[in-house]
Amino acid sequence: MAYRGFVRLLLTAAIVISVAGCFARQPKHVLKKDAPAGVRHIIVMPVQSSAKDDVAAGVVRRIIVNELYFKGYSKIPLDVVDSKLRVLYPEKSSPGEGTIPPTAVGAAVGGDAVLYCTILNWDKSFFGLYGSQKVELVFEMRGAAAGETIWSAQESGCDRFFDITPERVVNKCHQCFETIVNGIVGKALSTLPDGPNALAAAPQEKKWWRFW
Repeated sequence: MAYRGFVRLLLTAAIVISVAGCFARQPKHVLKKDAPAGVRHIIVMPVQSSAKDDVAAGVVRRIIVNELYFKGYSKIPLDVVDSKLRVLYPEKSSPGEGTIPPTAVGAAVGGDAVLYCTILNWDKSFFGLYGSQKVELVFEMRGAAAGETIWSAQESGCDRFFDITPERVVNKCHQCFETIVNGIVGKALSTLPDGPNALAAAPQEKKWWRFW
């Protein structure tokens, strides 16, 4: 009985600590005045990650490209970006390894702005039948012509998982990380004005009684 009580206490403590860590920080974003006027084509660079998780980095990058497209910015295919970067820096092991200056990227690929993203935190934790995953991303958009910072943001998100076996908890964590990233990217890019291709709000329908 004492052992079971001790295990319950440990589990409760782990949950409380993890839940506290999942509270989202205040989002940080900076938008240059009048930006991004004149920005139509945004080059999304390969995502940098200290964890060296190519799968996670690829998912984040794909979600950013899609979200920018839905916000009204023209889509530049990622394979086009990567092939141009490989020609520009053939000595790099991957097309976006390191920070390539935005002016060099703009000259090679052709675009109005360059968007960099770094995974600051990609943390998974498991304790018995409980697990959690926290993700934190930082974004920076710079002009392709002069290299000036146009917009930047930092956002994080967290999710928690419960199930009847530890194996099912781990599987849930692997399955839901894309949902977490979708939420983070959506919140971060909501601070960026819509692009030139965004659909204008539909005009309000005039009611017949308003003509009187």
